[in-house]
Amino acid sequence: LMILRKYSGLSGLLLAAALGALFGSGCRTRSHSEGGEAQVRLINAVPDAGGLNVSVDGQRVWKRSLFRSNTGYQGISAGTYPVRLDSASFGATLLVRPLSFEQGHDYTVLALGQMRGGGRTVEVQVLEDDLPGQGEPGKTTLRLVNAAQGLEPVDLVVNNIVGLKAVAYGKRSPVLTLDGGRYDL
Repeated sequence: LMILRKYSGLSGLLLAAALGALFGSGCRTRSHSEGGEAQVRLINAVPDAGGLNVSVDGQRVWKRSLFRSNTGYQGISAGTYPVRLDSASFGATLLVRPLSFEQGHDYTVLALGQMRGGGRTVEVQVLEDDLPGQGEPGKTTLRLVNAAQGLEPVDLVVNNIVGLKAVAYGKRSPVLTLDGGRYDL
Protein backbone atom coordinates (compact mmCIF):
# COMPACT_ATOMS: atom_id res chain seq x y z
CA LEU A 1 0.00 0.00 0.00
CA MET A 2 1.43 3.36 -0.97
CA ILE A 3 -0.35 6.51 0.04
CA LEU A 4 0.23 9.33 -2.41
CA ARG A 5 -1.68 12.56 -2.15
CA LYS A 6 -1.57 15.64 -4.33
CA TYR A 7 -2.54 18.73 -2.34
CA SER A 8 -4.48 21.47 -4.13
CA GLY A 9 -2.46 24.63 -4.52
CA LEU A 10 0.82 22.78 -3.98
CA SER A 11 3.05 21.47 -6.70
CA GLY A 12 4.51 18.72 -4.57
CA LEU A 13 3.59 15.23 -3.61
CA LEU A 14 3.40 13.75 -0.17
CA LEU A 15 4.56 10.21 -0.04
CA ALA A 16 2.76 9.83 3.22
CA ALA A 17 3.56 6.26 4.03
CA ALA A 18 4.20 2.92 2.53
CA LEU A 19 3.39 -0.51 3.75
CA GLY A 20 5.29 -2.85 1.52
CA ALA A 21 5.20 -0.90 -1.74
CA LEU A 22 7.62 1.86 -0.82
CA PHE A 23 10.16 0.31 1.51
CA GLY A 24 9.23 -3.28 2.22
CA SER A 25 7.30 -5.08 4.90
CA GLY A 26 6.94 -8.31 6.76
CA CYS A 27 4.98 -9.83 3.89
CA ARG A 28 7.77 -9.29 1.39
CA THR A 29 8.77 -12.47 -0.41
CA ARG A 30 11.36 -11.25 -2.93
CA SER A 31 14.91 -12.23 -2.03
CA HIS A 32 18.23 -10.59 -2.78
CA SER A 33 19.48 -11.48 -6.22
CA GLU A 34 22.59 -13.48 -6.85
CA GLY A 35 25.51 -12.82 -9.18
CA GLY A 36 26.78 -9.39 -8.18
CA GLU A 37 23.51 -7.48 -8.46
CA ALA A 38 21.61 -4.98 -6.38
CA GLN A 39 17.82 -4.73 -6.55
CA VAL A 40 16.76 -1.19 -7.49
CA ARG A 41 13.38 0.47 -8.04
CA LEU A 42 12.27 3.99 -8.93
CA ILE A 43 9.49 6.12 -7.49
CA ASN A 44 8.57 9.14 -9.62
CA ALA A 45 7.56 12.00 -7.30
CA VAL A 46 8.12 14.77 -9.88
CA PRO A 47 4.59 16.06 -10.57
CA ASP A 48 5.30 18.16 -13.66
CA ALA A 49 7.74 15.95 -15.59
CA GLY A 50 5.27 13.46 -17.03
CA GLY A 51 6.82 10.03 -17.44
CA LEU A 52 10.48 9.57 -16.58
CA ASN A 53 12.93 7.63 -18.70
CA VAL A 54 15.88 6.42 -16.63
CA SER A 55 19.19 5.20 -17.99
CA VAL A 56 21.97 3.59 -15.97
CA ASP A 57 25.43 3.62 -17.56
CA GLY A 58 23.86 4.55 -20.90
CA GLN A 59 21.32 1.71 -20.89
CA ARG A 60 17.58 2.43 -20.55
CA VAL A 61 16.35 0.73 -17.38
CA TRP A 62 12.88 2.26 -16.96
CA LYS A 63 10.72 3.82 -19.65
CA ARG A 64 7.87 6.29 -19.01
CA SER A 65 7.69 5.77 -15.25
CA LEU A 66 4.63 7.86 -14.43
CA PHE A 67 4.19 10.33 -11.59
CA ARG A 68 3.24 8.46 -8.38
CA SER A 69 4.45 5.15 -9.76
CA ASN A 70 6.76 2.50 -8.36
CA THR A 71 8.62 0.51 -11.01
CA GLY A 72 9.18 -2.60 -8.92
CA TYR A 73 12.66 -3.96 -8.32
CA GLN A 74 15.08 -4.71 -11.12
CA GLY A 75 18.53 -6.29 -10.89
CA ILE A 76 21.38 -3.87 -11.62
CA SER A 77 25.03 -4.91 -11.49
CA ALA A 78 26.79 -3.65 -8.38
CA GLY A 79 28.96 -0.58 -8.98
CA THR A 80 28.89 3.17 -9.51
CA TYR A 81 27.24 4.39 -12.70
CA PRO A 82 26.07 7.63 -14.30
CA VAL A 83 22.29 7.73 -13.94
CA ARG A 84 20.27 9.95 -16.27
CA LEU A 85 16.65 11.03 -15.80
CA ASP A 86 14.79 12.39 -18.81
CA SER A 87 11.23 13.65 -19.09
CA ALA A 88 9.58 11.31 -21.57
CA SER A 89 6.83 13.88 -22.08
CA PHE A 90 9.03 16.92 -22.74
CA GLY A 91 12.27 15.39 -24.01
CA ALA A 92 14.33 17.29 -21.42
CA THR A 93 17.23 15.87 -19.42
CA LEU A 94 16.43 16.52 -15.78
CA LEU A 95 19.45 15.06 -14.05
CA VAL A 96 22.71 13.23 -14.65
CA ARG A 97 24.43 11.98 -11.51
CA PRO A 98 26.61 9.06 -10.46
CA LEU A 99 24.86 6.56 -8.16
CA SER A 100 26.34 3.56 -6.37
CA PHE A 101 24.72 0.20 -5.71
CA GLU A 102 26.17 -2.65 -3.62
CA GLN A 103 25.72 -6.34 -4.34
CA GLY A 104 22.89 -7.96 -2.39
CA HIS A 105 21.32 -4.65 -1.28
CA ASP A 106 17.86 -3.29 -2.09
CA TYR A 107 17.41 0.37 -3.05
CA THR A 108 14.64 2.82 -3.84
CA VAL A 109 15.66 5.70 -6.09
CA LEU A 110 13.26 8.53 -5.28
CA ALA A 111 13.01 11.26 -7.94
CA LEU A 112 11.54 14.42 -6.45
CA GLY A 113 11.32 18.15 -7.01
CA GLN A 114 9.94 20.08 -9.94
CA MET A 115 10.87 20.28 -13.56
CA ARG A 116 9.71 23.89 -13.95
CA GLY A 117 9.18 26.98 -11.82
CA GLY A 118 9.62 27.72 -8.15
CA GLY A 119 13.41 27.76 -8.33
CA ARG A 120 13.56 24.05 -7.55
CA THR A 121 15.23 21.37 -9.57
CA VAL A 122 14.79 17.63 -9.87
CA GLU A 123 16.91 15.59 -7.49
CA VAL A 124 17.23 11.96 -6.57
CA GLN A 125 17.66 10.29 -3.24
CA VAL A 126 18.92 6.75 -2.98
CA LEU A 127 17.28 5.03 -0.03
CA GLU A 128 18.58 1.67 1.10
CA ASP A 129 15.63 -0.55 1.89
CA ASP A 130 17.13 -2.19 4.98
CA LEU A 131 14.23 -2.05 7.38
CA PRO A 132 14.33 -3.75 10.75
CA GLY A 133 11.47 -6.21 11.20
CA GLN A 134 11.44 -6.87 7.46
CA GLY A 135 10.38 -10.43 6.94
CA GLU A 136 9.45 -10.84 10.62
CA PRO A 137 6.22 -12.86 10.82
CA GLY A 138 3.20 -10.81 11.83
CA LYS A 139 5.03 -7.47 11.54
CA THR A 140 5.16 -4.70 8.98
CA THR A 141 7.43 -1.70 8.70
CA LEU A 142 6.46 1.82 7.84
CA ARG A 143 8.54 4.84 6.87
CA LEU A 144 7.41 8.34 5.87
CA VAL A 145 9.09 10.27 3.07
CA ASN A 146 8.01 13.88 2.55
CA ALA A 147 8.25 14.68 -1.16
CA ALA A 148 5.73 17.55 -1.08
CA GLN A 149 7.37 20.86 -1.84
CA GLY A 150 5.85 23.74 0.06
CA LEU A 151 4.54 21.73 2.99
CA GLU A 152 5.75 22.26 6.50
CA PRO A 153 7.11 19.15 8.23
CA VAL A 154 4.46 16.45 8.39
CA ASP A 155 3.38 13.88 10.95
CA LEU A 156 1.97 10.44 10.29
CA VAL A 157 -0.92 9.57 12.57
CA VAL A 158 -1.63 5.87 13.02
CA ASN A 159 -5.02 5.09 14.61
CA ASN A 160 -5.18 8.61 16.09
CA ILE A 161 -1.67 8.39 17.59
CA VAL A 162 1.29 10.27 16.11
CA GLY A 163 3.58 7.50 14.97
CA LEU A 164 6.10 9.52 12.96
CA LYS A 165 6.68 13.19 13.67
CA ALA A 166 7.89 16.32 11.87
CA VAL A 167 9.34 14.91 8.65
CA ALA A 168 10.62 17.83 6.54
CA TYR A 169 10.61 18.06 2.74
CA GLY A 170 13.14 15.73 1.17
CA LYS A 171 13.65 13.79 4.41
CA ARG A 172 12.63 10.36 5.57
CA SER A 173 11.54 9.24 8.98
CA PRO A 174 12.94 6.50 11.14
CA VAL A 175 11.23 3.14 10.77
CA LEU A 176 8.04 2.38 12.65
CA THR A 177 7.37 -1.34 13.15
CA LEU A 178 3.75 -2.37 13.61
CA ASP A 179 1.91 -5.61 14.27
CA GLY A 180 0.09 -6.88 11.20
CA GLY A 181 -3.48 -5.61 10.92
CA ARG A 182 -5.66 -2.73 9.70
CA TYR A 183 -4.72 0.83 10.52
CA ASP A 184 -6.14 4.25 9.81
CA LEU A 185 -3.37 6.54 8.57
